[in-house]
Amino acid sequence: MTTVVKFLPLTKLQRDMLEEHFRERGHGEGYQRTYQRLKLAIGDKNHYAMDSGGQIARTDDNEIYEEVSTPTKIINHTYNYKNVDYTWPTRKRILGGKEVVERRKLLPTLLAIQDWLRKDPQHQIDRQTRNAPAGGIRQAPKHALKPIIPRSRPLDMLFCDGFRMPATVHNGKQVSWCMVIIDGLTRMIYLAPMYLNTNLTITTKEKGKMDDVFEGFDPSKRSICSVAALKLVLD
Repeated sequence: MTTVVKFLPLTKLQRDMLEEHFRERGHGEGYQRTYQRLKLAIGDKNHYAMDSGGQIARTDDNEIYEEVSTPTKIINHTYNYKNVDYTWPTRKRILGGKEVVERRKLLPTLLAIQDWLRKDPQHQIDRQTRNAPAGGIRQAPKHALKPIIPRSRPLDMLFCDGFRMPATVHNGKQVSWCMVIIDGLTRMIYLAPMYLNTNLTITTKEKGKMDDVFEGFDPSKRSICSVAALKLVLD
């Protein structure tokens, strides 16, 4: 019984290519643009032969053997190099009413790239919003997130958020909120406390015990504290 698969699974070399494309070169595109970019670079080249462990043949200088030399004594799409058998991946096709065997292309298929990105924990999937964030929902659903491509300089793109703290007192001052600032490029996280300033929780003496970085700002206003926290990061 023939098993039908939706796409050709990635080989080890193709997975390494995608790792280099996204990790080392830093591309943050989706699977459509990634496929087109790789297609321009690779073209119609056939996949290299592999051993039983999925490794391709390399010379002593770590060069791809098939790029610097032509294999000889090829039997059933297999050749021997340094006492190791390397076989080209092939598949059968019906062409002109006849069954032919063709070698696999080096370019990963579109569906294979899509599957790799969906399973990659470091890639954020671009999905359309299924629910209107302002239509009665308090916060946007998790699948409404969009991928962010950071700029090339640190602190060029900052993401700010805050969360309410439990009853916390530090150095004689009560903290109500904590400001979180994340650098989009380096992923560095900065935290800045936001002090509670109400007559019901702290005394007048404690209101004056503010850090120098918040000097001149009104801590009762969250927007002002955000500016102070940003000033703390940039300084």
